[in-house]
Amino acid sequence: MSAAPQSPRRALLLSVSKHYGGTDVRVEQLARGLEEAGRPYAVAVMSGSELHRRLEKDGLRVAPLTAGRGSPALARDIRRLSSGGNIVVDAHQVQSQFWMLAARGLSRHVPKLATVHSDYASEQKGRGLREHVYPRVPKFATMMGADCVAVSESVRESLRATGIPNRRIHLIPNGISDPGPAEPYHFADWPDDAFVVLGVGRLEHVKGFDLLIDAVAMVSDELPRLRVAIAGDGRARAELEERIVGRGLSDRIRLLGFRDDMPRVLAASDVFCMPSRTEGLPYALLEAGMAGLRVVATRVGGLERLLNHRATAYLTDPESAESVAEGLRWAATEEAGRVAAAFADYVRTDFSVETMVARTTSLYDGTPSPPGG
Repeated sequence: MSAAPQSPRRALLLSVSKHYGGTDVRVEQLARGLEEAGRPYAVAVMSGSELHRRLEKDGLRVAPLTAGRGSPALARDIRRLSSGGNIVVDAHQVQSQFWMLAARGLSRHVPKLATVHSDYASEQKGRGLREHVYPRVPKFATMMGADCVAVSESVRESLRATGIPNRRIHLIPNGISDPGPAEPYHFADWPDDAFVVLGVGRLEHVKGFDLLIDAVAMVSDELPRLRVAIAGDGRARAELEERIVGRGLSDRIRLLGFRDDMPRVLAASDVFCMPSRTEGLPYALLEAGMAGLRVVATRVGGLERLLNHRATAYLTDPESAESVAEGLRWAATEEAGRVAAAFADYVRTDFSVETMVARTTSLYDGTPSPPGG
């Protein structure tokens, strides 16, 4: 990034995601931080998306994109929104980064950032062309003058592995604020003393919810109070529903769909389980930690770097339903309660949303602060 201008750069945050997730949580937090600081900004989003709805509801500055994600007109609209000078474009997730680059007028003269939330190579493994194209998008972005922001050390390492110089990668971990107490969600037809395990994420193969379902089948007799709620939506929903029925777990596992009341769902849960096949630094994990939930998570990517086995969470082996089952057994112990308290303290101390916003805005102005996290 070039030297800092005399006045704050206008920030155009770009997110063309169709479904609301952890990426959009960060976009929303940045928009709120920019608004509170009185800085010029806008968030370019797909018209009618969940992120669009949330930003408008909160009175934040939103620029709806009406062209479809497959239309060349999308590049034209992004180019129009980035006109006027003294602007920086911050593109979140790979589709946004692609369209940022497709807007030809942004090729050199507009400062650009590609904020990378996951290890694209691991996340897209086995998904045909995506496996080869997605990891190359941030590298191509740097060739077109962009810098990269990595949300975790594991993401930074994945960017280095593509050949991006370390000086072009800025580590700014996700941050979170304490939402305060919430009225617990009521899980109808479940016993009042149910021991609730919560999973949160897109219903996709990479999130590993199939492993969680198989693990519940293994421990259902040992843990009769165990119930599982999975919040999120995606292409694997029908497959997961079929798996739940096939394992005879329809009374034990519930797919909640997309939720806009996650503080209430967290308040009604005891354990957070993230059996992912790859992860960066998921907001859902930080939210669960701050809520005091016991955490069972796979020993992969950003999870392995963030968590310490049986000190802040129970780490399971990748691709192992048996290991997830062991984690669920552990979660029912007194030790798990003490570990959850330690993790909650860690999240509150080390993952401040204020720090994340401050370091990002410094980067927008071309004066990156020392790396943290």
